[in-house]
Amino acid sequence: MDWIRNACGENPEHWLQYLRKTQQKAIEHHWEKAVKENLAIGRLSCATFGQEIQAADRLGLFEDANEYRERLEILEKLRNTVYHAAEFALTPEQALKLPKYVRDVQIVTAWLRAQIESLAA
Repeated sequence: MDWIRNACGENPEHWLQYLRKTQQKAIEHHWEKAVKENLAIGRLSCATFGQEIQAADRLGLFEDANEYRERLEILEKLRNTVYHAAEFALTPEQALKLPKYVRDVQIVTAWLRAQIESLAA
């Protein structure tokens, strides 16, 4: 989210143009609800993880960084599995993938921090 905010600069809603109209409508619906409930922070906070990745990708975050995009896609699938309470380590083979996921999280996190810092500089 920080990277998207920095990339959009003075137009904080610029990222929305990179989403489909149906996605934009869904975000607007959540935004209006948040405003009514006095919980509104920004439309970006109403986006899903997948929508944030899509917007960041189209804003250029992953330009020349396919390795990180691929790692993030794998982590997004893991996140969705965990979030929806599905079993993600049902077999020994699946359980043995967990250390790789942790390493991928560390690698992607470090890379994202560097990207955010380079935009802020």
